[in-house]
Amino acid sequence: MGVCEGCGQLILVLINVLFSVIGLALLVVACLVKFGSDVFDKQLNDGYAEFKQLIKDTFQGQDSAIDELDLGALIGDAAIAFIVIGAFFFLLGIFGCIGAICKVKCLLVVYMSILLTIFAAELVFVIMLFAAKDKIDGWLKTPLKDQLTDKYTGTNGTDAFTLTINFVMREFECCGIDKPDDFNDTKKWNRPIKDMVVPYICCHLPNDTECVTHPTLNNSYTEGCYGAINNWLTDKSHILIGVGSGVAAVQLILIISSLVICCQRRKENDDEYEDYKEDAPISPYRESAEAAHHNRAYASSQQQMYMEPPRDPGYNRNYPEPYKGRTDYYTAPPEGYGRQQNDYR
Repeated sequence: MGVCEGCGQLILVLINVLFSVIGLALLVVACLVKFGSDVFDKQLNDGYAEFKQLIKDTFQGQDSAIDELDLGALIGDAAIAFIVIGAFFFLLGIFGCIGAICKVKCLLVVYMSILLTIFAAELVFVIMLFAAKDKIDGWLKTPLKDQLTDKYTGTNGTDAFTLTINFVMREFECCGIDKPDDFNDTKKWNRPIKDMVVPYICCHLPNDTECVTHPTLNNSYTEGCYGAINNWLTDKSHILIGVGSGVAAVQLILIISSLVICCQRRKENDDEYEDYKEDAPISPYRESAEAAHHNRAYASSQQQMYMEPPRDPGYNRNYPEPYKGRTDYYTAPPEGYGRQQNDYR
């Protein structure tokens, strides 16, 4: 085994073991959250209480609604996503480990295909992010505004979308998706004040009735959350670029390592075939195209040197089975026979 192949196997095994462990952990935790929330609550009771307290601190005055919050229902969709992600990472790690250790070419090819697909998708996304940023902003803003219109239920809401948008507005000090006017067409928001145009969470001060009815630059947040998050990502771009470059480098290392093992495996197969071809006799019974070509060329050369031997089953009677009695191919004349036709009589 070559040095490159050994290094490739070691890299694949180590990284894919890590993938498998991370994927299995995500899968187990997500399944507990989605399908066994009671068990999850008992095992992580302290963390669950802290999570509720965090929401209470963020949305002051909403204790009664938060106490009825079901963590499993809140993050049900997120749990399904984590189940899929965990299963993907686990299976990807298993494919990589088995392919590297056992040198199974088909598994390595599947593994490389998955990594190449992910890498290509990431590359296309980065290119579009710089080349068509305005279009991407439109694609993202429109469904978010539709969700706000159809699902937002106010500061008291405990559904996943309402809690998420409220948390984002509090943390990023923003209001609405694009601007505060996004709340004008909300369908499920039961406004406690008749002329209320923005929720309390958009105000600088809690329970400011003047702010929720007449928001201004002095008493409310006027920047949309999409722009606020976009600005935050721009400020952290150096971190994102570093993380993205690291992920891309790991993917390329895994792809190259898999390719090295596949090439080495192919070379070993070719060497084994060459050794077999040199040792094995060429006979009419070999089915390969190379053997057939060899037999035809050999027969043609014998026809030029000698007269055609008689097609007599007894001619090759000294050959072992299953060659004995065959007359449908040409062979070299036995030693001692001359070039004259009389020598064959």
